[in-house]
Amino acid sequence: MAIHLDLAVVLQLFCLVQGLSTAGYLLLARRAGPGRHWLGLLLLGLTLQVLDYFLSRSGVYFRHRWLYFTPLFFSWGFGPLLWGWVRSRYGPGRPLHWAHFGPVVVQALFYGLLTVQSFDTKTAFWLTVHKPITRYVEHYGAVVSVLVYLALARRLVAQHEQQPRWLWQRLPLLGAFYVLAALDPLFNAAYLPAGGTRFYLTSLVLPVLAYGLALWAWLQLLASPKQPELALPPAAAAPDARAETPVPPAAAPHAPPPPPVDPEHLARL
Repeated sequence: MAIHLDLAVVLQLFCLVQGLSTAGYLLLARRAGPGRHWLGLLLLGLTLQVLDYFLSRSGVYFRHRWLYFTPLFFSWGFGPLLWGWVRSRYGPGRPLHWAHFGPVVVQALFYGLLTVQSFDTKTAFWLTVHKPITRYVEHYGAVVSVLVYLALARRLVAQHEQQPRWLWQRLPLLGAFYVLAALDPLFNAAYLPAGGTRFYLTSLVLPVLAYGLALWAWLQLLASPKQPELALPPAAAAPDARAETPVPPAAAPHAPPPPPVDPEHLARL
C-alpha cells in the first residue's frame, strides 16, 4: 500500500508505535501502579486520534474511502479519564460514576453509526452537517470538558497533603494548550482562505502530546521497583515448625533416697 510520506507522517508513526505499545502495557501490566488503567485509556484515546491524522495526511483515507468516519475520535472522554487518573493517585478511593462517560459514549455511537453508511451518504453528511457544524461542536465540547476536569484535578491536587509539584505545574500548561486549541479554528477562519484547514494546532501538537505522555509513562514503568513477593507467615511457611523445634528433655525423676543404716545391723556384720 503506497502512502504519502513526509516529516509529519514520520512523527505520527513514531507517536503511534510509542502510544499503542505503552497504552497496551499500562492496561495489561500488573505492576504499573495506581491509576494505570485510567492513564492507559487516556493514552489510547489520544493515540487513536493521532491515527486519524495519519490516515488523512498519508492518503490512506483517499485511497480507501470506506474508512471515512471510522470511530477514532474519543476526545469527549479525555477529561473524565484525566480526572479518574488524578483521583486514583491523590483523591478518594470511590470509583468514578459512569455518568462522566456519557458524552464519549454518544460520540462513539455517532461515529459508529456513520461508519456503516455508504460513501455517498458520508459525503453528503460531511458537506452539509459535519464540516460546517458537528465537527466544531465536537471540538469545543472536548475543549470545555478538558478544561472543567483540569480545574477539578488541580483543586484536588491542591488539597492533597503532599501536593505533588510536578503535577501542579503541568496541569495549567495542558489547560493553556486547550485554550489555544479553542482559539485556533477562529484564528484560521479569519486569516486562511476558504476551504483551508481549520485545526492546525491540534493536528500538530496533539501527536507530540501523545508521544510525550507515552514516553513519560514508559519511563515511569522502568523506574518503578518490582513488587516484592509476599512472604508467608511463619505458621504458613512451616506448619510443623512447632514440632521441629527442639524441646528440652524433661528432667529425670529423682532416685529414691537410700534406706537408713541401722548401726546394730552393722555391728552384727
